[in-house]
Amino acid sequence: MQAGLLAVGSAMLDPVQTVGQILEIGQSHAHQREQMQWARRGYHLDSQSLRLDVLDHSKEEIRSHYDTYIGRIDTLLLVLALVWPFALNTIQFSDPFVPMTEAACPECVEALHPMIVIIWVSLIAIVLIAPFWGILMLIRCKLKLDAWLEFSLERLHHHRQRIITAGAKPPSTPKKPPSRRTFDPLTGRNVPILEAEHKEDDDTPQIVRDLVEKVTKYQEYLQDIWCDECGWLVRGAMVLLMVSAFAALMLSSVSLWLFLVNKGGEHENAGVWFLALILGGIFGPAGYMLAERRRPPVQRPKDCIDDGDAEEEQAIPIISQIISSNSNRGILSRKLRRSSSSPDMSAEAATRTNRSALAPSPSCASSPPKATRSEPDLTVHPLTRKRSFGWCARRRPSLSTHHEEPLLGKSSSVSP
Repeated sequence: MQAGLLAVGSAMLDPVQTVGQILEIGQSHAHQREQMQWARRGYHLDSQSLRLDVLDHSKEEIRSHYDTYIGRIDTLLLVLALVWPFALNTIQFSDPFVPMTEAACPECVEALHPMIVIIWVSLIAIVLIAPFWGILMLIRCKLKLDAWLEFSLERLHHHRQRIITAGAKPPSTPKKPPSRRTFDPLTGRNVPILEAEHKEDDDTPQIVRDLVEKVTKYQEYLQDIWCDECGWLVRGAMVLLMVSAFAALMLSSVSLWLFLVNKGGEHENAGVWFLALILGGIFGPAGYMLAERRRPPVQRPKDCIDDGDAEEEQAIPIISQIISSNSNRGILSRKLRRSSSSPDMSAEAATRTNRSALAPSPSCASSPPKATRSEPDLTVHPLTRKRSFGWCARRRPSLSTHHEEPLLGKSSSVSP
């Protein structure tokens, strides 16, 4: 009897144990889904943080590019602002340093040579007007750069707002009805598989690439602004700075020389010595520039130069080449070449080598077609004028160079 009861009890407990195991499996499945959901949300937040970090880095890159240009303008602006007060102080010259009239001093050198008075007045006019126009030209250029900085940061700010707005949406809410469903053992219903969040997170590398291309276009837009107007403004301001500095030197020298010569006696002999020293100080730098012009340039180490650097050197002029006295180093006569989606130059060089090797004779060899450069598409503020001036432009990556993106984690090529 007891054996029968035990058998009946064992038979009744087996289904209960099976039901308990099924419930335990369902509970474990629910916990696993909860953990996956939180892991998915964590990954989504990490992707959102990555995009914001890339935006912050892009803003720093824009500001750094702006500082590179504006630093050279500030240097010229400071020097011109120091030269201009000297011209304004010419009204405080004492009478011995001002040319006298023939009636007041008939034996003075300026009375015997009236051309000295014309030279003296011309030097004062140059010292007054040259720094003034140089300062105005640099301020104009600085306003253009400030407008570019405001435009670039505003676009990046709008892009950041779009990313924040997209990240503020619940990650579990898909943008459109999902097409895939799965069976939930706890509810006994088919539930949708949320793929919108995965798709949004998978777009992070593409978003980073688009942002890099956008920053590159902003930098090219600044280079176009510089080549269109700011380049020749800065070059003109530099010329005005040199002219005003030379005029200030000559004005002080002529005034002091007139004082020494009109004083007579030992002062007149000292005036001759003073004139010789001034002329030596003027022609000394001129002789150095002529000697520097004939001296061969210093060769760069070959280990630090590759094909991409050699091409970029010819494509982007710099400030040192504007004031360079060596015609072999300067590239003022070269036109600014824009980067484009041209084919790999190393592959083209290899093709040329192979064709020349296979050709029966130099006269029969046909030259390969040259790679054409197409203008990049700039949709913001198209410019009509192009000039060969421009400097301190940031070097852009070669279109044929594959590099490792630290944010993307795989090899990619950046195109403007």
